[in-house]
Amino acid sequence: MQLPINIEFVGAQSFQNQIFESIRRQILSGQLKPGAPIPSTRILSEQLGVSRNTVVLAYDRLVAEDYIFTQKNVGTFVNANLPDDSLLLKDTPLAERKNEERLWFTPEQRANLQELLGLLDRAFGIMLRNLEAEDGEVAIDEAMEAEQRINQLRDQLRRAHLKSIEAGDYNVKSGLIYNDLFSSCEKVGDHVINVSEALAGEV
Repeated sequence: MQLPINIEFVGAQSFQNQIFESIRRQILSGQLKPGAPIPSTRILSEQLGVSRNTVVLAYDRLVAEDYIFTQKNVGTFVNANLPDDSLLLKDTPLAERKNEERLWFTPEQRANLQELLGLLDRAFGIMLRNLEAEDGEVAIDEAMEAEQRINQLRDQLRRAHLKSIEAGDYNVKSGLIYNDLFSSCEKVGDHVINVSEALAGEV
């Protein structure tokens, strides 16, 4: 089998992290069902055109975080007992509020937050490179593009969220925390782009 993973060969995220995030999103969104087989590290490395060691490291992290498990001489499979989604923002006030009220997120909500956090991770990577760049070499266009992608996903999530609330697709209280989370992520993105704009002399 082949996994629908697209590797960006030019970008802030490592190949290992891209593979990890892609498989995790597919698991959380339900694309990969519990017990579903995962391609071997050799097959996936050949499919993606990356080193086998890169895939091994991504798989090791997925195993360590309980998303997948390996049976010797049998194969690798999606774990039936996925990690608590509160690990996304462990020890934050929003996570504590969610746990105290015994609320839950749907697999789609978890996958959406993971995607948004992935975009933030990329934006942080660009910002860090800009902090180390020489004068006149700040990648402001790349930073702006990363910020636009965060804003676009935020708008998309907000529209879908309002529709789901109206349709009663999930608990209203958990929906409010979900809304607070993706709104907070967008605000973090604003602060990140401000740093690059200041470095480029646009503030």
